[in-house]
Amino acid sequence: MEELVASSREGAARWLAIHDELLRGLTHALSNRVATISAVAQMIGLTNQSDERSPHMLRVEADQLEHLLHLLRLLPRYDRGEAEPIMASDAARSAIELHTFHPTLRDIACELIVSDDLAPAWADPSALQHAIVVALTIAKRSAGALGATQVHISSTPDIVRVDVVRTMTNAVVESVDIGAENVFDINAAHWLVETCRGRAFAIEDGCRIEITTLASERASRQR
Repeated sequence: MEELVASSREGAARWLAIHDELLRGLTHALSNRVATISAVAQMIGLTNQSDERSPHMLRVEADQLEHLLHLLRLLPRYDRGEAEPIMASDAARSAIELHTFHPTLRDIACELIVSDDLAPAWADPSALQHAIVVALTIAKRSAGALGATQVHISSTPDIVRVDVVRTMTNAVVESVDIGAENVFDINAAHWLVETCRGRAFAIEDGCRIEITTLASERASRQR
């Protein structure tokens, strides 16, 4: 399949659109948590004492707020983000969890499949997470309500490959050119990882992201 060449302007614009969708979903979740804490606090104030459930409820809500804050910290893109040794599977797990707050696509399931012999990668963790988020948007939108998605991560000596694809579980759908439908999103994923010598392009039923392995980066420095 022919690769798509990213436009920096188009890629940045599309990432910002997806970023804002996720931000809207996260702020909605935060609002729900704050409302629950306020209700418990009001209950304690009205009765001047807490029942056995109140301290537990407050602890649970506090933990959830802390977790939402962690996810919010994953959203900003840092222009000067530097490549470092990472496991692509860690970036994928964060991206998958972040995408569960997408306002319209959060209920579409995603399965992570990681090769047993996965090699460490050399990439900007934030850029890779965001690129996988974009790829998940492509795959989930293409899968629709009757489908699901998978993230397959594998590696060769030189490349770590992240395939994000739709899987039609309850419907038979003709193969379509995913890239033709999602050219701007493909551009966005490519734009995010190209700064650390990665690339993203359309494959059948989804998007592929390729980044350099740590071993390949070390070998290139010794030449």
